[in-house]
Amino acid sequence: MEKKNLVRVRVENGPRIVAALKAAGFEAEWLGPGTAHHSWMGGCSDSDCCPQHDCFKEPHKWGAIRTNASGRKAHRVIVQELGMNCNCRDCKRSRNN
Repeated sequence: MEKKNLVRVRVENGPRIVAALKAAGFEAEWLGPGTAHHSWMGGCSDSDCCPQHDCFKEPHKWGAIRTNASGRKAHRVIVQELGMNCNCRDCKRSRNN
């Protein structure tokens, strides 16, 4: 795996998303429950300093996938696989094109 990114996902979706990433041509490995990073992007892992993701309080419900997909590419695969209606700027832009 050239570049290793960690993607935070709910445990029940982990293996399914790994399969979708592999089907899309990426390398992906499910790391299991309790492996997700709990700090938000740009924040530290000190809960007294920065707000933490839900997985900070419920680590058993969240896990991580190690992949060579960029965050944006992984996001697109996940949104498509789970049939989500995401309203982030990139997803809105791709729907309008």
